[in-house]
Amino acid sequence: MSEPHDLSRSPLRDPQILQVIADMNARRKRPSPSAFAGSGAPDPALFADYGFSIHPEQGDLIYLLCRAMKARRVVDFATSVGMSALYFAAALRDNGGGEVIGAELVPEKAETARRKLTAAGLEDY
Repeated sequence: MSEPHDLSRSPLRDPQILQVIADMNARRKRPSPSAFAGSGAPDPALFADYGFSIHPEQGDLIYLLCRAMKARRVVDFATSVGMSALYFAAALRDNGGGEVIGAELVPEKAETARRKLTAAGLEDY
């Protein structure tokens, strides 16, 4: 198992956002392999309590790339519980404004993502 990511080394400097990310990582969980057994794709609603989220190293890269290209609008496919949306929104905020367009099939996950963005102070993005 790898060492946990040191958020103090993140290019993100906002302590409010970093705290939300740390809390989300502390609660990260995976469904059991049996959830994927059987024929056909499982119902996405069965995974409402699971965030299939990027890891902080990936988020740091998303943040840096969006900053470097001066992104003003991004689309976050499979938003899940909002981890990637936090990094996108932080980059857009630090770029002077913009819009994150999220797409999520499971309403409970979309609501969780909204709550996380609000907790991080990024609900306007």
